[in-house]
Amino acid sequence: MLLTVAVALILHFIADFILQSNEMAIKKSQKPLVLLKHCGIHLGVFFFGFVLLHGLIGAFLIALANAALHAVIDWNVWRAYKRWVQKKYPGMTTQEQVMKDDSARHWFFVTIGFDQLLHGLSIILAIFLLGEI
Repeated sequence: MLLTVAVALILHFIADFILQSNEMAIKKSQKPLVLLKHCGIHLGVFFFGFVLLHGLIGAFLIALANAALHAVIDWNVWRAYKRWVQKKYPGMTTQEQVMKDDSARHWFFVTIGFDQLLHGLSIILAIFLLGEI
C-alpha cells in the first residue's frame, strides 16, 4: 500500500515537474491540446511506472484515472488563478504581476501548493478506488 503511494508521488513529480515544458505550464489551462499533451505524459509515466507492480491492466487503470483527474485539476485551478490575476491586475500577464508584486507572488505559490495538494489527494483516491491499496 505505502509502496504504491510512494511510487505514484515520485511518478507525479517526474511527469509534473521534470517532463512538463514551459509551454505546458503556461498554456495547459488555455489550450485543450496542450493540456492533453501534458496529461498524455502523465498517462505514459504512470503506466510504465506501475506496470511491474500492478500488471498491464492495473497500471493502465491507475494511469488513466490519474491523467483524467490531473486534467480536471489543472484546467480548473489555473483558469481560476488566471481569472483572479486578470481581475486584480488588468492588462498584465501572470508573469508580469508575479514579478512585480510580492502579494501576487505569494498567491502564485499558494496556488502551486493547492494544485499539488489536489494532485496528491487525487492520486491516493484513484489508487484506493481501483483497489490497489
